[in-house]
Amino acid sequence: MAEDYLTAISRFEQARKLMPQASGIRLNLAAAYRHAHRPQDALSCLNGVVPASQEKGLFHQTRGQILMDLDRAEQARTDLLEAVRLEMGAETCLALSEVSRMVGDFTEAMNWLNIILNSEPHHPRARMDRSLLALIQGNYQTGWDDFRYRMIQHSKNPALMLTHLPPLRDREVVILGEMGIGDELFFLRWLPHLKQLEPASIQLRLLPGTVDLIGGQIPCVLVKKEEWPPAGRIDPNGQIWLMAADLPLLATASQGPLLPPPLPLKPSGLALVQARQMLENMPRPLVGICSRAGSAPTESLNNVRFLSKSLPLEAMISGFEGFQGTLISFIRDPRESEIRCFAGSGSHLILNQEHSRLDLMSALLVQLDAYMGVSSTYTHILASISDQIPVLTAVPWPPEYRWGLGEESPFFPDMSLFRQKPGEKAKETGNRLKTAVQNWATSSSLI
Repeated sequence: MAEDYLTAISRFEQARKLMPQASGIRLNLAAAYRHAHRPQDALSCLNGVVPASQEKGLFHQTRGQILMDLDRAEQARTDLLEAVRLEMGAETCLALSEVSRMVGDFTEAMNWLNIILNSEPHHPRARMDRSLLALIQGNYQTGWDDFRYRMIQHSKNPALMLTHLPPLRDREVVILGEMGIGDELFFLRWLPHLKQLEPASIQLRLLPGTVDLIGGQIPCVLVKKEEWPPAGRIDPNGQIWLMAADLPLLATASQGPLLPPPLPLKPSGLALVQARQMLENMPRPLVGICSRAGSAPTESLNNVRFLSKSLPLEAMISGFEGFQGTLISFIRDPRESEIRCFAGSGSHLILNQEHSRLDLMSALLVQLDAYMGVSSTYTHILASISDQIPVLTAVPWPPEYRWGLGEESPFFPDMSLFRQKPGEKAKETGNRLKTAVQNWATSSSLI
């Protein structure tokens, strides 16, 4: 898909050379640059554009979306409000909902979604965005019900959405993994709810990393997306198939707790031996750090800023002034600048190839004296393997639904949180983060 956008950029750039003042060409070029994740180039395309009367709504909508990608929320909101004044459309309302979420106005964000849902009750993106808004505010019944629409939004296959929960007692149930490894671990905390409904058997089909992590404790096999059947339907073998992220819907059916604790896990004995050998000569305390996680989608810009998480590594490390132990990088595919940052901190360890072995990574995590970082797979693993290790989770703004809006996360209440503020600049975040790390490290007896 990215290659298609690059082809479109080349084609529209050639057209712009022939007709430099044609507003339609420049609007299409800006959209292509935006979808290729080049928002600054996209905005430059619109400089000096005087849109034709029939293009004014699209012009303000496009510029508003680009400004959102550049985190210029208030400017984006001005453009998007003008776009919706000119022409009320679902895409503009979705963008206005997202920009409202960016500035922390969740009531307005919900209002824009309801405008769409009043006329299109089953609009997949609006239902999914409403789900995230409901969950982050603790409205779990609406949130998990709307979360079913992710299957239509992401797979474009309505048959994969669970429309009703069939009776599961004495049935063979297959749970299919989805999203990422951390997501699978998160949703498996509702597995006991499924067991309370007394199925004849439960088979887990999960991602390779999850199988590596939990395969020795819970029977599971690898998932194959090409064999996904319609959700909640009975296949020819009499099995009922459910998606992992539908497990929270079982809380009501089983009358179990809405906020169950993480699924308890422990590393294998062999992984623990290997981890101890790797760390035996490292001065303590051992502190894990992960300043960057997640990835932006390649085909869609929906919720890019919620999938990719990062906060200043320099601020995290600088908070350890006077530290005599070892800092361990849990950043996947570390960049040269990140490696240099750790190298300047004294005793350190850069994990790289080890990331492919989650059982070993969990064993390394359980050896730590403390851990801090943005939400990642390792945050979920830590929640499952220990509640004794001090954890500081740095939550960028806007937060994922799992981290809520209060002083603690409803799903990870044992973790300390540092929250970026709405509209806060990187330097301001870095200064506050450094202070937060210093206070946390001192209170955790790390320095």
